[in-house]
Amino acid sequence: MSEDKKPSIADVIASARLRETEVKLCLDGQLTAEADRLQAQLDAMRPRLATGSLADVDPRVAIERELEEVHALMRDNLTTFRFRALGRKAWSDIKAKHPPRDDSELWNPDTFAPALVAACAIEPEMTLEDAEALFEVINASQVGELWAAAYGANVGETKVPFLPADSSRMSSSGEK
Repeated sequence: MSEDKKPSIADVIASARLRETEVKLCLDGQLTAEADRLQAQLDAMRPRLATGSLADVDPRVAIERELEEVHALMRDNLTTFRFRALGRKAWSDIKAKHPPRDDSELWNPDTFAPALVAACAIEPEMTLEDAEALFEVINASQVGELWAAAYGANVGETKVPFLPADSSRMSSSGEK
């Protein structure tokens, strides 16, 4: 398409893609517990005093090395979850299938979260039953991260970052 020709709405629609998000989680609770244990050990130790002998071995060094190894294992055991927005009608339909229990809610939080995660999941794909089973073997924070990624795909703001080179083209009011 030449620079003189403006894209038609058909061109714009054809090039549009639903928003996607992803989250990476370490689902190995034993590794997480070991990292927490080692971090607690480090936190409980006093900082090394400057008056100590140079020949003294700081016990924190070995714990820090072990913690680094556990963190590396955690990174090696990350599971990536990718989510894609549903589109306006499907978003409206899924909300309608999970009505609020009272006036303080936008939807039923017990049923909407696994339904939305399942409906938006593209990697790995999952059914509602899969999402419910997953929610039983991970903690509330991890459930929240999955929910936030699926929800964000549907309602999250999409900002295009400007590079510093672009800032020279902006006026002092921030307009281009």
